[in-house]
Amino acid sequence: MNKIILLGLLAFFTANAQIQVQNQSANTIGGENPFMDASYFNQFSNTLGKGLYFPTTNLTTWEFKLSSIDPGKFSNYFDGMVVYNSGTGLTVSNTGKGGKQVSVSPGFYYFKNPNQTFPTGSVANGEWVRLSSDGGVSTNLYTADGTLAGNRTVTLEANNLVFKGAGNIGIGTDAPTTKLDVAGGVRIADGTQGENKVLVSDATGKASWKIINQVQNISVTSTIDPNVLGYFPDPTKTVYTAASSVTYNGKTATKGPHLLNYIDPYGNYHSYTTYISPNNITWYEAYNMAKNLGGYLATFTSDEEWKIVEMGLLNNNTTFNTVGAWIGMVKYSWYAGSALQPNPEMKWITGEQPFHDYASGGTSAVRKSNWFNTGEVGGGVEPNNDAGNEGFVHTWPKDIGFTKTYNGYTSLHPWNDIPANPDNVIDRANVKAFIIEFIGRP
Repeated sequence: MNKIILLGLLAFFTANAQIQVQNQSANTIGGENPFMDASYFNQFSNTLGKGLYFPTTNLTTWEFKLSSIDPGKFSNYFDGMVVYNSGTGLTVSNTGKGGKQVSVSPGFYYFKNPNQTFPTGSVANGEWVRLSSDGGVSTNLYTADGTLAGNRTVTLEANNLVFKGAGNIGIGTDAPTTKLDVAGGVRIADGTQGENKVLVSDATGKASWKIINQVQNISVTSTIDPNVLGYFPDPTKTVYTAASSVTYNGKTATKGPHLLNYIDPYGNYHSYTTYISPNNITWYEAYNMAKNLGGYLATFTSDEEWKIVEMGLLNNNTTFNTVGAWIGMVKYSWYAGSALQPNPEMKWITGEQPFHDYASGGTSAVRKSNWFNTGEVGGGVEPNNDAGNEGFVHTWPKDIGFTKTYNGYTSLHPWNDIPANPDNVIDRANVKAFIIEFIGRP
């Protein structure tokens, strides 16, 4: 009997050394839902007996003591246990002793480890979960707008951060219109970035930086002959520095919304855009507008070059569903030998030479383009120099419905030759724009 009393006193003093209370504790709520009731202290001063003082622990070194688990103690393998963590970093890597490894910082955490029972349970699938941020559980980015009080870092470890739903994300804008809408500069650095590289997508949509002549050889014959063009293009002008509008002969054309640029395999820099007028413009007016801007009506000496420019400037601009655009190709005499017969023939106004396909043989082997429309009204094949006074080339509006497929690519704006200025023809083609090319380097 004495031994039992002695053990009881030792237990009391041991417990008393670990836990201090405002008043004598009494075990009077057995069989009830709460394990502790401190509501009695509501009758005391507002500063007396109101707080629960947690001990602190460092979860970056914490390991569960599993030897004490039995049916009567911790049989749920510590599910729901709350601690105040003082450490910063990762929890222990041994999941059998610390649960899943997670990043922690000072604050309250609970151990989330559901559906564990003795003796088959474990802490390996459990993890420490932060109870709240500094702003509290009820106020966060998911329930209210807020302002960061300082820099914040999210450490994903091996986890993914996923945004679902039909909404958009805006950076620098309050009204995003696409999945990611950035109003401002964008920096993408993956270690392969470099000057004059372009961001290129693969078939899955994954993008990477490429040197332009690693992407595709767009224009091999890029030497401009000013004797053919009639002037020297401004070597300092690019689509980025060119004026936003140009006026000639009482008509004004405004720069389009899309800009393209590339460096050809010879290191020559080229850039493209469109200028659009509310009025029909003649080929000569377009030629002079381009000249006054410091560029020239665009030329396409390879099929790939036309494909890229059409996709980048016309296909993604609904204006060109109903509007045609002048380009730098005309019919004129250029006696360069029998290989380039018949003459006169369609030629680029810069004097550049296109690629030729001699496989078909005869004079058809030296045609200057694969992109003239072959489904013209009446069954004609373009260019046809109708009535003997055509020879100035424009693109058809998409809604006309003509297409041309060559080498696996279908052009929605095939080419056509018409007179430079007769109103009845221009009205049907609705030629109110031109594609301009610059040679300046930014």
